[in-house]
Amino acid sequence: MEKRGYITDFDKTNIHSVYNESRNLPSATLKMWMDAVAFPIKFERIKTIIDLGCGTGRFTKPLSERFNSDVIGVDPSVKMLSVAKENVNFPWIKFLQGDSNSIPIHDESADMVFLSQVYHHIPDLAGFAGELNRVLKINGYVCVRNSTTDNIDTYLYPKFFPTAYEIDMNRMPPRKNVLELFNKYKFTVIFCNAIEQKFANDHLEYYEKVSLRGCSDLVAIDDSEFSKGLEMLKEYCVLHRKEPVFEDTDLFIFQKT
Repeated sequence: MEKRGYITDFDKTNIHSVYNESRNLPSATLKMWMDAVAFPIKFERIKTIIDLGCGTGRFTKPLSERFNSDVIGVDPSVKMLSVAKENVNFPWIKFLQGDSNSIPIHDESADMVFLSQVYHHIPDLAGFAGELNRVLKINGYVCVRNSTTDNIDTYLYPKFFPTAYEIDMNRMPPRKNVLELFNKYKFTVIFCNAIEQKFANDHLEYYEKVSLRGCSDLVAIDDSEFSKGLEMLKEYCVLHRKEPVFEDTDLFIFQKT
């Protein structure tokens, strides 16, 4: 049974229908992330990438383009994958149903596993680490892009939704816990840093994104709290309408050695 506040089965929600619009990144921000992922990595090894927890595929195509690689998008949600398959249709990209403890590819067949805002949804971290060791080639990479408790206060919207903030503080990992997990399972850390990203060009655009309720923490709270918080957020965003919205997200890159 799911705990209150923890959305683990996205097929029980309609997040898929608003996810792309609500989580869309400016093109410059998306390029920044691809550059950040690529910087510490040796390109000649990257032939196959797994976009684990790919959702609607918003990073799948950029990963393929940046690394000139085949990409396999893996997600447990049928609804999310249906949107991904509709939006991303190239012969070198495919989408498969699976999850962090059952990745549907052969042993030692991937050069990189990429996860964006997925880590805090993983129920069995030990099983996940085992799957990474299974599917990655020697010297393969794991890239984890995720919010942590160290940077959650840089996000604007949770300040207006107290229950969502509580959910995030309980489910997001501390940065040190992510490092400890990968160290325990013999991965070498080659990059770890919080990266500031521009999420919206101005506050009104930000408000429109949040209002779509495309984040699992917002789906998990009561409708009345969401309505009340959204109204307060709107007042704030109107006052700051011309200012861009920035937030910090951690990037970890590990290598299987």
